[in-house]
Amino acid sequence: MYGKLEQASVVEDGNLITSQGPGTSFLFALAIVRRVVGEPRAAEVERGLVLPR
Repeated sequence: MYGKLEQASVVEDGNLITSQGPGTSFLFALAIVRRVVGEPRAAEVERGLVLPR
C-alpha cells in the first residue's frame, strides 16, 4: 500500500517534497529553491548558510 520508508532528511517524489521536521527546514527550503529556480541559485543561497554536513 505504501512506499518504502526513507531515512533522508529531505525526500522528493514527483511533485512532492517533504522533510523530517523543523530541524531540516533549511534543507527543505533549499530543495524548493532548487526545484523552482535551479541548482545554480540553490548553490548560491546555500553558500550563505551554516548547515550541518
